[in-house]
Amino acid sequence: MLFLLRHGEAEPAGAHDDLRRLTDRGWQQVRRAAGLLPVEGLTLYHSPYVRTVESAQAIREHISVRSEQAARWLTPDTVPEEALAQLELLSGQSLLLVTHNPLVTRLAALLSAQPETAVTFGTGSVARLSGGRYLAGCLTFEWL
Repeated sequence: MLFLLRHGEAEPAGAHDDLRRLTDRGWQQVRRAAGLLPVEGLTLYHSPYVRTVESAQAIREHISVRSEQAARWLTPDTVPEEALAQLELLSGQSLLLVTHNPLVTRLAALLSAQPETAVTFGTGSVARLSGGRYLAGCLTFEWL
């Protein structure tokens, strides 16, 4: 099982994109999304950007994660195929990835063989995909 979460609403763009924090609304969005996740058994990966670190913190307030790790391959400018290569190494684990657009949309489309236009991640949106290995076209998009 794979869950993809786009971070909650962040402060307006500033000098350093990676330092933008969640707004109060962003914290609320992620806490709502946490209610859709299993309460335990997930391994959590997030980008090292402040808004995804804070989103992961909000998730941990509501669920128990097996482990957590910051991953450079989950930043907004990561090529989806690069993220997919990393994800394939994690096949068989129940994962929650906290990341950004456009990566989250492109990755969901690639994994489920859906057109990108069929997948829209607003801030604080979470999707569930299921299937065997984390390979292109091998997962079923269950919900967003």
